[in-house]
Amino acid sequence: MRMENRIFKLLIILTSVVLISACSQTTDVADQNTGVGNSAALSVDGGTSVVEYSASPSTRGISFGSYSENAANGIWVSGSGAVTVEPDIAVIRLGVEVIDTKVSTAKSKASNSSNKVLRVVKNNGIADKDIQTSRLSIQPRYEYKPAGRELIGYAVSWDLVITVLDLEKVESIIDDSITAGGEFITISSINFELKDAKQAKSEARAIAVKEAIDHAQEIADAAGVNLGKPFFISESSSSPVYSDYSGMAMASMERSLSIPIESGSLDILVSVQARFLID
Repeated sequence: MRMENRIFKLLIILTSVVLISACSQTTDVADQNTGVGNSAALSVDGGTSVVEYSASPSTRGISFGSYSENAANGIWVSGSGAVTVEPDIAVIRLGVEVIDTKVSTAKSKASNSSNKVLRVVKNNGIADKDIQTSRLSIQPRYEYKPAGRELIGYAVSWDLVITVLDLEKVESIIDDSITAGGEFITISSINFELKDAKQAKSEARAIAVKEAIDHAQEIADAAGVNLGKPFFISESSSSPVYSDYSGMAMASMERSLSIPIESGSLDILVSVQARFLID
């Protein structure tokens, strides 16, 4: 009889879940993109179970699961994984900036300098599809004095984003661009990246999850309890790929030296947070 009562009560709560979810889809417009989440508690034989459910019009479905109240008192751990890889592409952001008292003169100088830079970039074997103009701007420049601001000229800026598939060409592209752009050249950054980081992230994820499981097992063993199944896992990842070479252009031009640029290596990092039940 007790088992029949439990089954009957569970059927009631699940029926309520379906009805509430159906109402959510028709009345709550604001949740169309984010979905609706709710929970309900059911007391059975002196214990309490919590049924979590969510409904989303975009998925047109309902997912639910149940866990015991003692889940909040489970084992909470974290794990991290790192995989070191070599970058296979470089993204260079460079351009020209000209300041002159006349906007027409600034535009003319910027156009002449940018055409020279673009020419040497293409001469280094960079395809048109790997070259993108990211910014073109004309801004007034002011000098601020006690009596107020005074217009001193106009700044014309032109920025280019270049994707380099052959890392051996990075130094020559930088050096040739500095020579071509002259005093107007600007180099914002050089990013060394991995074209496809999916495999590396999968490996780092596996390391992170294993570390979290091992950590949870160590805690369970030390506490003299049995480790249950995980009921929550979240992940965050980061791929530090930034190498800043800004400000080196003028120094190289003045000294007539080539800029040494090393691609180095990248650490693909994945972290997980996990919560385990205690059996």
